[in-house]
Amino acid sequence: METKLFKKEKKFKRKKESLWTNIILYWKFAVCFMFVSAVLATVFGFYLLRRINEEPVFPPNVSQVGTVKKEQIDRTLQYFVVHQQKSEQILKIPPPVVDPSL
Repeated sequence: METKLFKKEKKFKRKKESLWTNIILYWKFAVCFMFVSAVLATVFGFYLLRRINEEPVFPPNVSQVGTVKKEQIDRTLQYFVVHQQKSEQILKIPPPVVDPSL
């Protein structure tokens, strides 16, 4: 009794390569696609950079930046002077002794 399960073939025929089994071709397409995508992304980024650099920083209708009045600066400085005086008074007064028996 012969088994046909593990039969050796003596004649090997090379099958015609189809497009689906040619993996190297797909890798070439993938590498080319990634290279073209990288070049296009670089060109697009450079285009956006040039376009953004041409735009003015301030809108054209704003001619001056607003100024601060001297009175407002004096009021702010007075606030910090009063704050410093209050802090010094608090530091001079000793803390009350807390009686733990209460």
